[in-house]
Amino acid sequence: MSEEEKQMKFKCTIRDFSAAHKKSDGSPPSQAFQVQEMGPTGTEVYKYFRVESDVLCEMGRHRGKYAAEFQCVIKSCDDSGFCGAKRTIYHQAGKAASTSNLVTHVRDMAKKCDVHMLALAAIERNSSKFVEVGGEQVKVFNFSESFEHHVDLLWLRTIGLSFNMTTKDEFRDYVRGFEPRAAFPHSQTIYRLAVCVLELQKTERLERTSRLIKVYVGKACVGLQLDMWTDTSTHTAFAAITQTTIEDPGEELDAEYAQLFLRSEILDFDVFPLCAKTGPNIRTWFARVLERNNLPYSAISGVTPDGAADGHCALNMIPEISEKVDTCILHSMQRGVLYSIGLAGKGNQFKQLKKNCTLRPGIDACLEKYKLENKNNKEAIIETNEDEQGSKVGNAVAASEIGLDLMDWDKSQEVEGLLSYPFDIKETIESSGICTGSHAMILLHDLKEAFCDNRANLEVGALPATLKLEDRERSRVIRKATDLSSMVTTARSVLKDELQARLFDSRPSNMRLIQCFMSKQVDCKTFLRPEQYELAKTLYLTAIREAAIISGKVAGASVAMGTTSQPAKKKQKTMLFRGRSSLPAEDPTAEIENSEAGIQGDVVLNEIHRWENLPETRLQQFYREDGLINEFMLFWQLRFEFPLHLIVFKQTASHLPHEANCENVFSRAGHMSDPNLDPSYLGILTTVGVNKASFKPSVSQIRKKYFELYAGKGEGSEGSE
Repeated sequence: MSEEEKQMKFKCTIRDFSAAHKKSDGSPPSQAFQVQEMGPTGTEVYKYFRVESDVLCEMGRHRGKYAAEFQCVIKSCDDSGFCGAKRTIYHQAGKAASTSNLVTHVRDMAKKCDVHMLALAAIERNSSKFVEVGGEQVKVFNFSESFEHHVDLLWLRTIGLSFNMTTKDEFRDYVRGFEPRAAFPHSQTIYRLAVCVLELQKTERLERTSRLIKVYVGKACVGLQLDMWTDTSTHTAFAAITQTTIEDPGEELDAEYAQLFLRSEILDFDVFPLCAKTGPNIRTWFARVLERNNLPYSAISGVTPDGAADGHCALNMIPEISEKVDTCILHSMQRGVLYSIGLAGKGNQFKQLKKNCTLRPGIDACLEKYKLENKNNKEAIIETNEDEQGSKVGNAVAASEIGLDLMDWDKSQEVEGLLSYPFDIKETIESSGICTGSHAMILLHDLKEAFCDNRANLEVGALPATLKLEDRERSRVIRKATDLSSMVTTARSVLKDELQARLFDSRPSNMRLIQCFMSKQVDCKTFLRPEQYELAKTLYLTAIREAAIISGKVAGASVAMGTTSQPAKKKQKTMLFRGRSSLPAEDPTAEIENSEAGIQGDVVLNEIHRWENLPETRLQQFYREDGLINEFMLFWQLRFEFPLHLIVFKQTASHLPHEANCENVFSRAGHMSDPNLDPSYLGILTTVGVNKASFKPSVSQIRKKYFELYAGKGEGSEGSE
């Protein structure tokens, strides 16, 4: 159907009776009546009716309107003449009028007259209110009947129109449940639905968070992450704050492998309301967001901004949370790694190097051919700049200088090996779902002290002999520290200094120190300075004491001694801590301290003592394949033995070691970003889509909110057809 045909089809109810109203020669209105046909429905209907009159009503409830009288000219079934039935349509001067009365007459008569039935079929074939399904003409849904499908389309809209949209579950569900009788909604309807869902999600989040804060008697239980993003195509600045809490496993309370889970949701995502991303402006906005969401400073366990100085400046201006701020560990490690190899700002070098080394047989052959065909031809490695006519882009170097010799490939192997461990740490912190702040610091300490040690060996991947798939599974080779390239040795030294300066010189937040002290992964003495260790111990003891006050209010945290959990299946361990294994072997020493004096009568000290002396055999079942202890499972499975530690873990683990939540928000927004899309609308769609994972309102809830807000307000209002 052409665009012109579409416009005609959807304007089929517009009628023009103005010619009859303005006849000045005194002739009957019927003689002056002219119909302006605006679509196929009108064309078909008026084949079966003629206008008898169109008169201004001067009395009664239709006073001021015009009464247009139509007579049916369909032949009767017995060929005795025309039907002759009359129907009246009341309409405003110059306004649209409906043919519903005329169509209703034809439909009623079709039940007992075959000629009228044929006329009805012809009208429905050309009506925008009917669609052909399975060879039959069926009426399309009205707004109320289509509502559920409009909601499905909203969810589809919020996943982002990316190239892999067809892989999304929302898209597949929508296609499977596609209903041809449900018309696609107006864009304003989708916007209103998004606003309704946003309101419902906010109400549910505020109620849930309020209950959580009440249970924790106003103490820390909510983590926040902060970041800023600028759309380079529109130069619009967005700001995002995400909220994280630790929740019980719900339906799997007693399951063998049940564990705590992290709930993440957008607290605020919108166009940055102030003119510049300066510290004072961010501080003002941040405070307003907390106020609108009823979040007291005391309930915040920690805030994780990215590495930008303006976010840190803003948070340090708020005294109540200045000691709860930890820089995003992922940002800090990323900058340290990139500076160490001299490639800051150049993207993910590990993946590129890994791909290059895997495809080396093909790359070498292509480069040799390239050099032969383009001897010293600079034009061969630059191209025309399409954005600026007559200009070139690229690096103008001689073609003979392109390519890698055997020594260069050897260095590439070593750089790949150098970057592999930091990349694995990044993936673990960001994607494992169980990596806490203490885990992150332990891994980075192992990277700094062991992997970057100048005595440590380096594991590299052997270069494949061919491009065959079986050769792409590269064997691992250990290179001694004395055989490594000077470039890699220097990079190790720089990386060690960068990690020390960015992550270990400054004091971690109070919650992070508590988490480190309580963790069973590694004794925090190994990576905290003595004064930090003493502070961590003091904060830990205080937190356990406060947990005793909270314990009576937290479900599942009643103090019960001697109860054990069901043992989980032991997993095969492949240690992630490769830094330690690369160092020369040393004689292990262990220092065990046991003291039971003065703790028998104190429930708090009793639990602390039992936690300190928890045997290693009890921890084996909670080790993952990468060597990390799954503390989300550990604390849940041992919740009856260590209820106070469960509470403290929930408080501290809600403070994430990274702000990748915000990065994911911006990534989704980037997929949906459009120069024609209002920035605030983009913020609403993004928030609704991300928070769907936390709370998805039912269709009935959305319907109720929609008609509550928009009933009788135009497109998509209650009763609209």
